[in-house]
Amino acid sequence: MENMQSRINTSRELENFRKDIELRYLKKHSLFVLSLIGIIALPVIFMLNTFGFSTHVLFLYAFFFFAILVINLAFFAYEDYFNSIKVAMYINTLGLYALSASLIIDVKSPSLYISIFLVYAIVSLYQDAKVNLLNNIAVFFLGVLAISNNPMIFNLQSQNNISITYIYLFLLVFVFLISIASTVFIKRKAKFIAKLTEIQEIEVRTLDTLFELETLYKGKKAAKSKSYFESINRFSDVFSKDYGMENAIKSKVKVIKDLEQMDIKEVQEKYPNYSIEEVKEIDNLRLNRSRKIRYIAYKIGLLEDFLIPKRDVYSDTRFTTLRHYEDNRHVRIIAFVVLYVLLRLDNPIFSGLSDMEVKEHIMSSELIHLIDADVLNVYLENSEVFDRIFKDIYREEDVK
Repeated sequence: MENMQSRINTSRELENFRKDIELRYLKKHSLFVLSLIGIIALPVIFMLNTFGFSTHVLFLYAFFFFAILVINLAFFAYEDYFNSIKVAMYINTLGLYALSASLIIDVKSPSLYISIFLVYAIVSLYQDAKVNLLNNIAVFFLGVLAISNNPMIFNLQSQNNISITYIYLFLLVFVFLISIASTVFIKRKAKFIAKLTEIQEIEVRTLDTLFELETLYKGKKAAKSKSYFESINRFSDVFSKDYGMENAIKSKVKVIKDLEQMDIKEVQEKYPNYSIEEVKEIDNLRLNRSRKIRYIAYKIGLLEDFLIPKRDVYSDTRFTTLRHYEDNRHVRIIAFVVLYVLLRLDNPIFSGLSDMEVKEHIMSSELIHLIDADVLNVYLENSEVFDRIFKDIYREEDVK
């Protein structure tokens, strides 16, 4: 039951990680598009003023740009940040095409047809699949509307005038081609996000497996030990002294220490200056309470004396997997054998496992997601061979 809950938490955490990456892209692109809308506002108002439009019309266009700005800021302030930004994208897309259509109708000049493609270029910056579909549909129908209202613009000063049917066909082909180009960019972004999520998944599942092994075969490390809290207090004292500031960490360490023995409500009653919500936030800082804090603490511990050049930070700090399908089958089997031996041998994290324990743990833990299915089948069908080879290499008394 505990393993099932852990897997559910892992899946939820990975989904949140994916959404967080996508949210960063959406936020960055939305702000860029919003800035472009703000930049084109002044030239549009200036152009309309040059053409002699009334103050009333200028006010309406100015109000449109102001409304777009206010609506976007309102959606950015929503608590459901992810979905609200998406809604803002749809509103901006429809609003920009409405602006383009309005300019074409009001100015009554074919030169304003270019605004359709300008809007298309701006909206394409979102790199979102649904917005891209809406963008393609809008540019096609607005193009059809423009051609229908002024078909004579494409007539030539010769006898070889182009049929209106060919113009519609050209527009359809043009929209089809630019939609393919936009889709390629969107697919590349989605692939990049998927790769980052895959890397995070490998890291999370690897650390989950490591902590599970530690719990099962060595017992939990006592995060509530006296030396643990004393070392934090010493660090916070030195840190506060060096920066000439009040030690705000020390009081929270006391709360964390009490949370090891008491529930949240009791701790809040003991420390009335903290609200229930604040105590809950502090509770998330406990190593055996928060998975993220354990991950961070463990990785910092590994990298304490490990110097990495800045250009190699990404490649040298990400977790890898045994599922490299492009490698030769023998190479993948050897890689698994290395893992098998490491699990059988004693190490600082846990005592060496028996062959049966290795098999049971692989099948019931996150480790199964990190191993190539073909290699795993080889092991399951020949586990006694792995065990015999291991015992031939290492002395019987040194292994289980």
